[in-house]
Amino acid sequence: MFDRWDVGRQVVLRRNENYWGRKPKLKKVAYQFIANPVASVQALRSHQVDIVIPEPEQFAELADNSRFSKEFYCLSYWTPSTPFYYYIGWNQGTPFFSDRLVRRAMTGIINRQEIVAHLLQGHGRQITGPFYFLSPDNDPRLALPLGAGAPPAQAPGLIIAYDPQTSRQLLDKAGWRDTDGDGLRDKDGVSLRFKFMYANSYALFERLAKLLKDEAAKVGVEVIAEPCEWSILWDRLNHREFQAYIAGWAGDAVEDPYQLFHSSQIGNGGFNFVGFRNPDADAIIEQARRTVNDAERHGLYQRLHGILHEEQPYTFLFTRPTFRLLDRRFKNVVVHKLSLDYLEWYVPKRQHRYQ
Repeated sequence: MFDRWDVGRQVVLRRNENYWGRKPKLKKVAYQFIANPVASVQALRSHQVDIVIPEPEQFAELADNSRFSKEFYCLSYWTPSTPFYYYIGWNQGTPFFSDRLVRRAMTGIINRQEIVAHLLQGHGRQITGPFYFLSPDNDPRLALPLGAGAPPAQAPGLIIAYDPQTSRQLLDKAGWRDTDGDGLRDKDGVSLRFKFMYANSYALFERLAKLLKDEAAKVGVEVIAEPCEWSILWDRLNHREFQAYIAGWAGDAVEDPYQLFHSSQIGNGGFNFVGFRNPDADAIIEQARRTVNDAERHGLYQRLHGILHEEQPYTFLFTRPTFRLLDRRFKNVVVHKLSLDYLEWYVPKRQHRYQ
């Protein structure tokens, strides 16, 4: 139950003593606002907080620290939520991203293998679509093998791997060429220059923005980094006032991509921010929602995976495990298939810290 909100500092929830079922051991949970990832880990180490969500590089470093691991759990686990994939969204209302060839070219300049290896310290997987990689909705034929640039032989169509030369050819084919010799592609008097929005509170997004800017410059495209607060980014997405952005979506055990990719969700509060419109995709999504048979529904979603791969409304970047750092004074910490359940946890009385 809601207890109090100390603006800018924390939100406190307390146990519902009138709940009809078995009560959790924890009597209060306080969510503290610490924007800086380094400061959050410092707060954990000094026992000001009990659990934090670290950056991938922080987790990689601390998980290898034997002294740290004696005092804190270093938990890494896969789950279809919190979030289960990251992507770059291309606004199809712009002169350049309305063209599928340009969107495919942008995907081809992003080295997802290097992102996983270096920015995520190996804690992640490349992806090609919106479905949880362990779900039967995900088409395994469209998987990008880790450590390999070539697609599987059975893949239906070319998997878009890192290939700047092919991206140059796609941009040429789409009519975006450098006609005035300034090093920047243009078409019909419009330069291929776009703003790239991302939440400034996430260090990984800042690194990805720099990577995109550097790679785009190699093929004659200018990327202008546009960091902003999450609330501003969310408002601009809802009003379609952007050109490209990076974000992540969380999922659930049973997926329904209607709100993200059905054309009816382009406006009216829907989350189809990029303006993706495809009659075949709409029909599949609608049919899947009416399909009770699991195997048939999985087949439909695999077809949708293929369409989204061809159209590239998003550049699907990667998925990564969920990371948590937790004080070992908590007991009965079990990693379930869907997540942790802190309502199962307890702290021995001799290790209590709070009243």
